[in-house]
Amino acid sequence: MSHNVVKHALALAVFAASTSFAFSQSVSNGEMFDPGAAAKGITYSREACADLETQDTAVWVEAAGEHYCLRYFAANLKPDSNPIAALWLHGDIMGAHESPPDKRLKGLGVDAMIRQQQRLSERFGVPFIFLGRPGSYGSAGRHYTMRERQIEADIVTAGIDALKKRYGIARWAVGGHSGGGILVAEMLNHRTDIQCAILSSASGAFRDYLATYNSPDTNNPIVLDPIASLNSVPPDDQRRVFDVFDPRDTNVKFAVHQKYDDALQTQGVKAEILSLEKALAPDYHDMVDFGETATGMCAADKTDADIIKALKDMRSQESRKTN
Repeated sequence: MSHNVVKHALALAVFAASTSFAFSQSVSNGEMFDPGAAAKGITYSREACADLETQDTAVWVEAAGEHYCLRYFAANLKPDSNPIAALWLHGDIMGAHESPPDKRLKGLGVDAMIRQQQRLSERFGVPFIFLGRPGSYGSAGRHYTMRERQIEADIVTAGIDALKKRYGIARWAVGGHSGGGILVAEMLNHRTDIQCAILSSASGAFRDYLATYNSPDTNNPIVLDPIASLNSVPPDDQRRVFDVFDPRDTNVKFAVHQKYDDALQTQGVKAEILSLEKALAPDYHDMVDFGETATGMCAADKTDADIIKALKDMRSQESRKTN
């Protein structure tokens, strides 16, 4: 047995002993995220990604003829069979400028992300996975130029398929905040394995969102616009959809939320629409705690009424590092 194999086996044993789980989950390694690298774009060799795969923190995927190493952080996954898993797709880590995303990544690393998933998994009693979008939280790609684009949706879809295959995941409760929620809305249009879809402060009518800012990308064909494909949502009587937002949101305006929600109803997609004045001032956009809670509770098969009550009873969103 090689030194690396022995080292990895010992790391797994120590990690398992330090938690309440005996199942497959990500292995701590002390790695810290690099905001500067995230701004420039992140790449991995196949060998480097393979090493991370042995730690259950990466999957090697292909999209549009290119390969990418996507990072994930997971807790309480059984090794080869999971009827359902909760998966979180975070919001954008950068704003309108290409400066390093210090707000989200500086001082943050793999160990903290694993602990976060452990807490969520323990809270809801289901496996929980945080998947880094391209160029974010250690994943390969360049976030600034790939976010909310078709290439991002293709890469994330490939990542979810890889996780599904690796751990035998039958169904997903997938939630996403802001830009991550746009990806959830896009997947809702095509995937047949979504048991719960949760959007948090997300613009499912993304071109309308761009139009409110007179963005030159408004009519760019590579930009995602989930509302345009709502007629392709696979029929599923068991699937549940929650759209959670603050009506005071100054980023994604209420009219944009309303247009998407009206389209859901028109297409016969059953959804719970929760307009809650709970977001963090001054822009009233961050509602990550609420999206995570709805995702975990839905994965745990709590009733719609229980989920709605829990969200309404929660205290207002507080500042946090990850989104």
